[in-house]
Amino acid sequence: MDKLIYERSVESIEAQRIVFEVQHDLSLESFKLNCIRMAHALGYDSNSIKKTFGMPEESGDPKQLKLLLD
Repeated sequence: MDKLIYERSVESIEAQRIVFEVQHDLSLESFKLNCIRMAHALGYDSNSIKKTFGMPEESGDPKQLKLLLD
């Protein structure tokens, strides 16, 4: 299992540490989804995320995709 870790060094009301555990054979599309999730967790605007990353492929659970984009 691999990990993507983001640590914020400044005091803020948002998360200070975000850790995503990912499989070592993670596909590029899944990596992109993890980046989108991390951007949401860091508080980036949904419209900015959609503009930057585009819409994720609709593979997987549609409920999770809806949660991700809301």
